Amino acid sequence: VSGGERFLTQVAVASFTDDGSVATGSELPRPRGSLSDWEIDAQTLLVPRGRLGAAVATIGAQPFLYVTGGVNGGVTDYLEYAPINADGSLGAFVEASFFFAPRADFGIAVVGSASVPTFTGVPGLAVFSMRDGGPTGGQSGDSEIASLDGAGDLLAPAGTAGVQGNRVGISLVLTNGFVYAITGGSNDGTTGNGTNSVSQAEFNPTTFELGNFSSSSNNANFSRYAGAAVAQGAFLYIAGGLGRDEGLGGVDAPLASVEQVGPGD
Repeated sequence: VSGGERFLTQVAVASFTDDGSVATGSELPRPRGSLSDWEIDAQTLLVPRGRLGAAVATIGAQPFLYVTGGVNGGVTDYLEYAPINADGSLGAFVEASFFFAPRADFGIAVVGSASVPTFTGVPGLAVFSMRDGGPTGGQSGDSEIASLDGAGDLLAPAGTAGVQGNRVGISLVLTNGFVYAITGGSNDGTTGNGTNSVSQAEFNPTTFELGNFSSSSNNANFSRYAGAAVAQGAFLYIAGGLGRDEGLGGVDAPLASVEQVGPGD
């Protein structure tokens, strides 16, 4: 979408059979879990870009939307953030005081708790990001971590342990005290360079320190990049992506496979 528009919708919690309420305006009651009409938010990004990272972190009772990195002509380091209002709309985006390094197609996660002092000694949350510059920005396995101050702004990032191997299209998951870097492309991800490698590093939410990445005891079955990974409890899932497995021959193609893994013995 041009101009950095941000779309807003709401998820219905009522249903046709159990809400018993009167619809407001001209809208009809919607099935439970359905969406209302999408709206274009009045706020737009200060810097339009694609292949970016976004995360929501809450400072006290105030949630903020953070948007960082991405590509607009070249790979950018720009980081902006906006408060999320009670009705779901956004306040104005503002430029952060500090940026992460330029990156695109990277993993980003919110870590820690507002009640836990950060590694800088300032209460707040932290954003963990792994560089993954892609074809136009180069690849790097380094990573950065930064605290947020009480007003939502980013404090100076600190470099921390990098993932093993420089990869694009990495799927990043933070769960059970570990950061997992799952699959990814070994260079620009366009010539069959997907990997099934899985790396892990221990994360300390009290000190906001990330340990060194090491190879996991088990890699994924399929080599892929630009897939999607999530965690549920002690289980990790990786789905889709691009690769040459599944009998697709000598070209990279979308994958349909979903893999899951549970805790080791």
